[in-house]
Amino acid sequence: MYVGVGDSGSGEQKDIRRFNPQRLDNVNGKILRIVPDLRAHTATSTVSENGRYRIPNDNPFVAVDGARKEIWAAGLRNPHRLTWDVDPAHRTAPRLIAFNIGLTQWETVMIIAKGANYGYPKAEGYSTDPALTSPIYAYKREEFNSTQAAITGGVFYTGSMFPAQYQGKYFFADETNQFIRVYDPATPKQ
Repeated sequence: MYVGVGDSGSGEQKDIRRFNPQRLDNVNGKILRIVPDLRAHTATSTVSENGRYRIPNDNPFVAVDGARKEIWAAGLRNPHRLTWDVDPAHRTAPRLIAFNIGLTQWETVMIIAKGANYGYPKAEGYSTDPALTSPIYAYKREEFNSTQAAITGGVFYTGSMFPAQYQGKYFFADETNQFIRVYDPATPKQ
């Protein structure tokens, strides 16, 4: 099970709590990966410290001293609406997608990768830092002359009901600004 955990407002703080999404000793601002059933995957996982779930042995930070072993990816503000994209041409390689509500400027769509760092609060939107993973798509709130936005979810279109021009495009919505948009992965990042 993959779980999106927000930063609990820590990225907005002026003290050390601001960097919780970057720290591996807490779960704030992360994507976690756990096995909720204590009876499942016993040969490939260990029981959590609180004894309520299991942690897969191949999680990226299980061997890092002081790190929360549940962490799959870090550096997010408010990852939600986790969805799986299964490309019919590559069914054995599904992609986990998270919609990340930004603090003041950016709304982002992330492909969640094992051990990736998405940069928050050091960076939002696209980053030029090679140590950070950028979103596949981001938009600025100022496009709407607004300080409010809330990206709410989306899907890659792989069906046959609509015209072929929509194949492989990503449809997503923003609840606050009440729109549905289309992102073409073939278009360069803005």
